[in-house]
Amino acid sequence: MVQPENYFVLDPREATVMDLMRLLLYSDLENRKFVDTSVENLENRLCEIGGRWIIFVSIVVQKLLIILRKPLSFLGFALGFWLNLPSSNGGFFKIFLNLVRDFDQTRSTEVIVIRDTKENSNLIIVSFRGTDPFNADDWCTDLDLSWHDVMNVGKIHGGFMKALGLPKEGCLGGALAILFTAVLMMHDEKKMLERLEGVYTFGQPRLKEFDVKYKRYVYCNDMVPRLPFDDKTLMFKHFGDCLYCNSFYKGKVEEEEPNKNYFNIFWVIPKILNAVWELIRSFIISCWQGKEYREGWLLTCFRLVALLIPGLPAHFPNEYVNVALLGNFPPHVPDSQNLHADDLNVSLLRN
Repeated sequence: MVQPENYFVLDPREATVMDLMRLLLYSDLENRKFVDTSVENLENRLCEIGGRWIIFVSIVVQKLLIILRKPLSFLGFALGFWLNLPSSNGGFFKIFLNLVRDFDQTRSTEVIVIRDTKENSNLIIVSFRGTDPFNADDWCTDLDLSWHDVMNVGKIHGGFMKALGLPKEGCLGGALAILFTAVLMMHDEKKMLERLEGVYTFGQPRLKEFDVKYKRYVYCNDMVPRLPFDDKTLMFKHFGDCLYCNSFYKGKVEEEEPNKNYFNIFWVIPKILNAVWELIRSFIISCWQGKEYREGWLLTCFRLVALLIPGLPAHFPNEYVNVALLGNFPPHVPDSQNLHADDLNVSLLRN
């Protein structure tokens, strides 16, 4: 395997309060124990106060998420368990039968491989699960500013490399779908690359300098595609055109999604107004598009919270399912970028 030539890695677990204070006061980043970098690659703009402030915020938020990891994980488990207990087991009577028969429990998975044996037996889908909203490690991966410069591939976000085992841990679906292609390149899997039909991502975070052709769909104010921050200091970028869909499910092709860094004072009022519309839409969408689009009470609760934190439910899977089913993109969009009926099942599996 090709090893990174240059790298910039942050370890929030190693950062103390004093380290964070010194980070704001002094510019010698390479002397911090929570920073691991190739010295020749440490750029001046990272050492400036603007770059150090972004690193400071990233480290502090990650440390808070690490502290809240277990409570957040338990909350997500309890919520998902009790909400899905009856439906996943055929009702309460079936739950009783399961207890009597002592059926084995099933576990969720981060990666799933599917083969279409009916329509096209040669079609194989590799799907990567996306961000778990109750998984602190997933959010730490989103906020991680580390990166690695891999020969013949480019500069890649460190958190997503860890997610693929290059070299450690993590989890993020949309970016992993793209970096999976990088793994094939690093292992010189030419035959597999030749047979690769395409990569579909929904709500994908930014990478680094990595040019791969793919279909990148973004719904409205989804905050995940706007992470990590895109500025002159960090240089995390999206590649290829953005197939952007607004809250009316009207699609357009852009170089970058609107309000690319999410935190912008000029977008506060438009985002709140959009959150109000999404709340109203949740009550009328079943009449507008059909009863199969009816939203449950839990999603409605999140839409109420979104009045204070706009974009919170925008990364939920149901929005991207609706984008695939209801998204109306202009007819001049090239076939290589537009969703087709044949692509639908593949696209829905990419999150």
